[in-house]
This record gives sequence, C-alpha cells and structure tokens, in this order.
Amino acid sequence: MSLTIVSLKDNPEIAALVRLVSKKHKAYLKKQNTVSLSDTFWDGGSRSDYFLIEVSTKKITPLIHASPPQFGGMKEPAIQKIEPGFVLIEAGFFCGKPATPIVYFPI
Repeated sequence: MSLTIVSLKDNPEIAALVRLVSKKHKAYLKKQNTVSLSDTFWDGGSRSDYFLIEVSTKKITPLIHASPPQFGGMKEPAIQKIEPGFVLIEAGFFCGKPATPIVYFPI
C-alpha cells in the first residue's frame, strides 16, 4: 500500500494525534493491520520511535526500543497488530533531524 502525505493544518483530527508525539507539519498516512517495528536503535543518526495511540482517549503507549542484533537485540523486528480504535505512529529521526511521522490506520 502506498503512503499518502497530508498537511496537518488541513487535517485537524490527524494533527491532534500526531502532535502527541511529533512537531512536524506534515505526516504520511498508511492503512495496514500490522506494522514491523524495525530500526528502533540509533544507526547513522537515524532511529524509529513507535507509539500506539487509542484514538478516543489519546492514551499513548510507547513501543519497543531494542539494541542492535550484534549487541544482543532482536534478530527479527517485532510485529505490532493495530486494533480498531487505535493508530500506530512511527516518528523518530532521519540523519539527525526529526523524521516525518507515518500514521498507520487499521484497514
């Protein structure tokens, strides 16, 4: 499935969720039921942070941060299922700068 980029000023419902974990002005949207939680450790100035958010209450649950495999971390990325009523937001850093968040919605 492809990513759709949205401006948060034009999408207040999505902006309210993204603002819980990021200060970026745009976000990518993607529909899928599971997300592979990869790159949760620093590597070349980049790292992914994952947050599971309950839409109705805006309760944030930060997800896994693992060491690299060569330092005892997981050999395979964890898989997170997204239930109805929740979104998963991937934020973090890319080359040392805040990354544009990806908002995953269940299908």
